[in-house]
Amino acid sequence: MSILQRQSLILSLRKLDALLVVGVTLLCTAAAPLVPPNAAIGAASGTTVLAVLAWYKRCRAAAPFSTFCVICLGLVLSGVPYFQVVLAVGLLCYASVVRGVP
Repeated sequence: MSILQRQSLILSLRKLDALLVVGVTLLCTAAAPLVPPNAAIGAASGTTVLAVLAWYKRCRAAAPFSTFCVICLGLVLSGVPYFQVVLAVGLLCYASVVRGVP
């Protein structure tokens, strides 16, 4: 693989990484809280799909961020009532996932 091909691949992964971070952010902050519950489940599913794509493509910023968002949305949709609990459990699960996965 030549240097130009490698740089092109790195640049395309950075663009994908940025696009995934923006997509997950929009789904978590705009779509999930503002739509009816059935559509919020769809937004959470979309976030999960983007998280799987980020892990599959090994995006450095999008993979951990989308994992954290999926955990928090899962806790909220499962009925955990307090934001502090959601944040604390989300951060603990996030740390264990990121630490356990190379």
